[in-house]
Amino acid sequence: MYRVSFCTLGCRVNQAETRRIMENIEAEVELVEFGQNCDLTVVNSCIVTRHAERTTRKMINRARKYSPGGKIIIMGCYVDAHELVKEIKPFPALYFIKKEKKNSLPSLIKGFVESQTGSETRLDKDAPHKLPPFAPSSTRPPLLVQNGCNKRCAYCIIPLARGKAVSRPLNEILDDYERLLDCGYSETVLTGINIGSWGYDLAPGFNISTLLEELLKLTPKKHRIRTGSLEPESLDDAFFDLITEPGIAPHLHLPLQGAHQEILNQMNRPFPLEEYQLLLEKARKACPDIAVGSDLICGFPGESKKYFEQGLRAVEKMAFSYLHVFPFSARAGTKAETFKQLAPEVVKQRAARMRKLGAAMKTDYLDRFRDIKVEVVVETKVGDNLFQGTAGQFFNVRFASSGPEPPLGELVEVKLETHNSSSFKGRYLW
Repeated sequence: MYRVSFCTLGCRVNQAETRRIMENIEAEVELVEFGQNCDLTVVNSCIVTRHAERTTRKMINRARKYSPGGKIIIMGCYVDAHELVKEIKPFPALYFIKKEKKNSLPSLIKGFVESQTGSETRLDKDAPHKLPPFAPSSTRPPLLVQNGCNKRCAYCIIPLARGKAVSRPLNEILDDYERLLDCGYSETVLTGINIGSWGYDLAPGFNISTLLEELLKLTPKKHRIRTGSLEPESLDDAFFDLITEPGIAPHLHLPLQGAHQEILNQMNRPFPLEEYQLLLEKARKACPDIAVGSDLICGFPGESKKYFEQGLRAVEKMAFSYLHVFPFSARAGTKAETFKQLAPEVVKQRAARMRKLGAAMKTDYLDRFRDIKVEVVVETKVGDNLFQGTAGQFFNVRFASSGPEPPLGELVEVKLETHNSSSFKGRYLW
């Protein structure tokens, strides 16, 4: 049988797209884990940072090593931004698929299968491929609600690769959500490039709160929705009422990116820091134990020592539950590429200091949950009677069971006991 593997890099949008392609391949194929010898490897690429770009090239080279006689398809942002495909030396079995052609990929794979087998192959469209355990996000699947972004942050290459913001129609999203519920998943993660922009291009008054209200109408008792990354300007008062609902995970990710107002202005992210702080207060008032995480870029051009120190103190006061910290990485074609860059060592040192603060804040947040019961999605079995999963508050939990084995993918209650810098240990309450 024709063997196909997928290597998916980067964001949850890529994961959602890979899952959709896996399900809709129009031929009988064997889906195998990346790293096995196969007839075709699909690399779903990322270019958000220089590191992601290097990783993409590395995975392409690995695919050639794992499957010397196989074909390779490259899709994703690496292909769609700046003709960077020129950096990859072409060879006969290499194919580039631009975003306009992604939906035709199942048909292309079908053509590869038929050319190799010499006969037409058919697959019942009402019986899509069952996703294997190694599919992306196999226990907490993404629900794609939109693609693209209309913001033009000075540092960001993604709008150049993904295009303008386009919302999926509400009925399509609800149909996909019901399908995920029918499959028995206990958590669904709303996914998009800028999910907070959902609805503005569909109908007057539609926004992320509208979408959550409709999803909650379908949400059963033992299921939760995680909202993914939300731009702060997209949140209205109705949203903060909705996050108190039991069907919404107590977790927000609100990207800040710059910790000083002058830097935010240079980034073309003029949302006032004071208003951002008010959003944090609203969220914590509505849901006192909510996890609030953020993204921060350190060493952005123009970030003086004074700005950085002031920003560090501002972030400390915000008391995030966790931070994703990125040293500034100039991307070709962005406005920030033309700015005067800081010395690499300065950028590296500032990112390290911000990460140290982030680790301390995470420890302080985790301390609140000692001897507390939380609901955890069971994701993997890691040993004899030992399991791992994700709490509603978005921290990892490794827990033991002295009784029945908790089913993978289910939402179970766990008593938390001790934690290290990143995760808790606990006990399954069956």
